[in-house]
Amino acid sequence: MDLVITDIKMPVMDGFALQATLRSQFPELPVLAVSGYADAEDVEKHHFAAFVDKPVNLQQFQLLVENLVSQKQQPSSS
Repeated sequence: MDLVITDIKMPVMDGFALQATLRSQFPELPVLAVSGYADAEDVEKHHFAAFVDKPVNLQQFQLLVENLVSQKQQPSSS
């Protein structure tokens, strides 16, 4: 996977819990959060790669996804 896109408000497991689970198993995997309920300040505490408010502007969303995937595909300088 190059990127996970998750809503924050979901049944069973919210986006915060999903992000924590993914981070423990795949620490380099970027997770993009989308929500119409959570605010950016709450999301920032959980260190998502990016956050998008709903309703989503599709052109901006596409550019953001492309940028996150291209960053993931660049070799790290470690």
